[in-house]
Amino acid sequence: NQDTVNLSNKDESKIKSYSKEIVERKRKLISARLTFKTGEIAIFSFENFQLSELMIKSEKKKVKIPQETIAKLTEIHFQTVALLWDGRDKNAFNASYFYLRFDMGTVKSYGSYPYVQLSCEKQNFSKAIIWTPVSENSKQWSDL
Repeated sequence: NQDTVNLSNKDESKIKSYSKEIVERKRKLISARLTFKTGEIAIFSFENFQLSELMIKSEKKKVKIPQETIAKLTEIHFQTVALLWDGRDKNAFNASYFYLRFDMGTVKSYGSYPYVQLSCEKQNFSKAIIWTPVSENSKQWSDL
């Protein structure tokens, strides 16, 4: 019904509940805007349950994920979205690399979902990989 819902990390159970409903297509998502403590924002835009745009931005800098990669991203678990970098810099866009990581899919293997890693180097998208559990204590990566 096009409601706007604002959630914070303090609403962990609500985030998990909403994310589950989105993955199961019980709730239609138009846009998700995730703001990180260091100021970066990840913006996910959808059309008819399909991701149509994904952008990571900070002030005047931004990285858009290419359409051929976006087309492969389904069933995103929003409660797992993380922005990561080496930690030597105060924020992701000042680092030489960073990546957006999140669980994806509806089928668990060895107790966990596969996760996607969208890597950026020098403020440009560089590659997308998926890590799939192959045993209780290990994962295998492949290009997305």
